[in-house]
Amino acid sequence: MTRPARKMKPSGIPWIGDVPTDWEICKLKFVVNAFTGNSIKDEEKDFYSSFPLESSHPYIATKDIDKITGRINYESGLRTLKRDTLFKLAPKYSTLLCVEGGSAGEKIAFTEQDVSFVNKLCCFYTSSINKKYLFYFLSSSAFKECFKSFISGLIGGVPVSVFKNFNISIPPTETQKKIAESLDEKCAEIDALIAVEEKMIAELKSYKQSVITEAVTRGVPAAANAARPLKDSGIPWLGSVPAHWEIRMIKRIFHVFSGTTPKSENPNYWDGPFSWITPADYKTPDKYVSSGRKNLTREGLLSCGLTLLPAGSIIFSKRAPIGAVAIARSELCTNQGCLSCVPRVDLNEEYFYFLMSVFTEQFELLGSGTTFKEISLSDFSKFLLPFPPKSEQCEIVKYLNEESNRINSVISVKQEKITTFQNYKKSIIFEYTTGKRES
Repeated sequence: MTRPARKMKPSGIPWIGDVPTDWEICKLKFVVNAFTGNSIKDEEKDFYSSFPLESSHPYIATKDIDKITGRINYESGLRTLKRDTLFKLAPKYSTLLCVEGGSAGEKIAFTEQDVSFVNKLCCFYTSSINKKYLFYFLSSSAFKECFKSFISGLIGGVPVSVFKNFNISIPPTETQKKIAESLDEKCAEIDALIAVEEKMIAELKSYKQSVITEAVTRGVPAAANAARPLKDSGIPWLGSVPAHWEIRMIKRIFHVFSGTTPKSENPNYWDGPFSWITPADYKTPDKYVSSGRKNLTREGLLSCGLTLLPAGSIIFSKRAPIGAVAIARSELCTNQGCLSCVPRVDLNEEYFYFLMSVFTEQFELLGSGTTFKEISLSDFSKFLLPFPPKSEQCEIVKYLNEESNRINSVISVKQEKITTFQNYKKSIIFEYTTGKRES
């Protein structure tokens, strides 16, 4: 026997649509208490992280919230004293939503314990409706759509005073409970499926790194190479390399330059025809970089003695983070966060792209600094690298491009599956929290 169709009524809210006739619509401010957290100065963080666990609770930042699952990493943040009245507290079973910055309206979590939290997060606490139902409503695509339409400002965010006036659809108390329980079960199942795919992706990426490392330090794995004689490279962390390979300092392979930044306040230096690259412009899976977020004029280039680098140069980030690598696809220049390597000998630049990309950990060991680690031009230039004959460099590149494409295609399929799971999760949360689906 089929269940009779639910009687629906217009909610009067475009992003919610129709709701069951026994549901109410009201403003959030009538059913929740919402408030943002407190920031901590960098110089005070060591003090707050030193409190013993038994007398403290976590201090949650936006980065501590997993965007996909909504889980909080309670161990990654600082700890603040419970008796410290300077910090606002999100009580157990509250909802934390990012309301400012790049994750505004996206990162959301349900607390399992009392926590303090940063000023970019907002705590939603209620004693009027089911707490988990509130979490799922705030997680819904309907609420996020409304939230994002109000984002404004340079950093990007929505003030508490604005979203307190957003509407919420409220079912009867027992229905709220059933919806929360149903979504707990279904979302946990979906998250488990996503976790399996994410684990496989992590394993594939790790395998890809091992394939690259083996090839750039030992050569292409083939029967003909099985008995290839090896020699000690003289570098403890590198071990043995093929006996006929050379070991050279970077400065014997490349001319190494550091970039710089023209004065930002001078409009005559900017928006010209010359690509100006920062590390943020090539933190992508692509090997190549050809343009950045800003361009320079010739006057801007000359103002600080910037050198235009030829296509085929290797661009290496020396800080934040150390070790991001790209190849210049066309003529460009960089800021001071980059070290540019212009070949001084005949070589295959893709081989050195692969080579530098797997030595990140070793480059980081040479970094120094307090605010953030940075590798100096001098230390980078003296770094030792394997240098096989160019014919082998090309052979290795061909092999790695084929293997990388094969692995990347498998990763892409799994990422598509994750997207499908995420979209399904969004749809059921929307349907349950607006009454389109019964629990």
